[in-house]
Amino acid sequence: MTHRHGQGEIVASLSDITRRKVVAGLGLGALATALAAAGWTVEMQAQDATPAAPPMPMEKLNSVVVLYNQPEDPVTFQDRLMNEYVPLVSQMPGIQDFIVQRGLITREGTPGDVYQVGTFVWESQADMEAALATEVGQAAVAETANLATGGFSAYFAHVEFVALSSAPDASPPA
Repeated sequence: MTHRHGQGEIVASLSDITRRKVVAGLGLGALATALAAAGWTVEMQAQDATPAAPPMPMEKLNSVVVLYNQPEDPVTFQDRLMNEYVPLVSQMPGIQDFIVQRGLITREGTPGDVYQVGTFVWESQADMEAALATEVGQAAVAETANLATGGFSAYFAHVEFVALSSAPDASPPA
């Protein structure tokens, strides 16, 4: 799976965990360095001439979104996530939130390919890159592949918290 941005594309899909390959776009050098230090293969790849949608400004990318596929053993996955992975992730400098969405089902009510979503949020891209370049950040990246026994895909994204009280009033007219 691919995330397109201004100057390149980022692919961090690990359905074959042993391959451990990441394609990083231009402008994410520190992040690419952190991933390479964690044992990933990092390559640069040019973007298509015309992107489908306006790209997110690079300085707005402040999170990593991980889509965890169905694990080999869901009970062990949840236990390791909460008792080993979350304590490790919480040590990364500047991390503000780790948001977990579980129990994902399709519109038809059946389990989908994605078992769980984890979103790691920092204040800025610089904070994210700095955290991932640390020893703890590199350990967390490496541990993601160990935890995700069914494989996973990772994307860089912009997370913004919008207070619902500041949203426009959507109530129907009286």
